[in-house]
Amino acid sequence: IHNTKSLLHLAGESIGEVQRVKLVANRVGGRTEFGPADLRTATGSEIYHQLPEDLANAAGSLNSGRPLVLEAPNSALAKSLVGLADKMTQELATS
Repeated sequence: IHNTKSLLHLAGESIGEVQRVKLVANRVGGRTEFGPADLRTATGSEIYHQLPEDLANAAGSLNSGRPLVLEAPNSALAKSLVGLADKMTQELATS
């Protein structure tokens, strides 16, 4: 989490627009010490999007050499990735 906070700060400084840097929480809901609330508190940033933990489908996609959204399109992770892409596309279209 500390590295994330530092990276957000550096990325914001390098592009000059901190609001353009988005925080995406990965592996949410898995067995971790930290959750999204901890990340939000530590970084002082809102979480733009959350990707659920889905090691089985992620590994299957990696092992098959196929994108997750094609290998397991109905998985929660694939749906969340599509949702992230849609959200970013909509923001770009309206900016």
